[in-house]
Amino acid sequence: MNQAVATHTTRENRQNLVLNEAAALFSRKGYEGTSLRDIAAASGMLAGSIYCHFSSKEDIFLSVQREGIRQLSLAVEAAIEGVDQPWQRLRAACAAHARVLLDESDFAAVLLHVTPSRNLSMWDQLVVLRDEYESLFRQLVDDLPVPTGTNRKYLRLAILGALNWAHHWYRPGRDNPELIAAQMIRMFEIQLKEPA
Repeated sequence: MNQAVATHTTRENRQNLVLNEAAALFSRKGYEGTSLRDIAAASGMLAGSIYCHFSSKEDIFLSVQREGIRQLSLAVEAAIEGVDQPWQRLRAACAAHARVLLDESDFAAVLLHVTPSRNLSMWDQLVVLRDEYESLFRQLVDDLPVPTGTNRKYLRLAILGALNWAHHWYRPGRDNPELIAAQMIRMFEIQLKEPA
């Protein structure tokens, strides 16, 4: 391995370490309760060294959000690959979505629970990230055979809202995320079944 590749790999490893430690801290202490010094210390770095990898705490937080959404997107894309029937595709996507969010990872906890209270520019960027992810579900819902006049936007938001709320009542060891998603989507499917 040449020096440039080794340096890039080391830098990438350190960035990943910072993101993992930041996700853990944000999930426990929130955005406002976590300082750059906390993140640097948890990552085994001097406080100033963190600026070699990220420009600010906001940059780190957005990177944690990006990584959480990347994990969600990869899981959903893998789940729907090769599935052709629209309701089955949606069910598979929702099971993957629920599985990632209910697995109690720090990234999932940040996506579900941590929001910065005062930073409006960061809110705008978070909305862009959310919208990019939801475009996967927009297509899945657009493909459904539902009665004319069904508002697909509100259907998509209702499905995602129900799935995202599950962390409030979900208990590991009882119904698994796949069953939860399947039951939720089955209820929507029954209500929206095209008349024969």
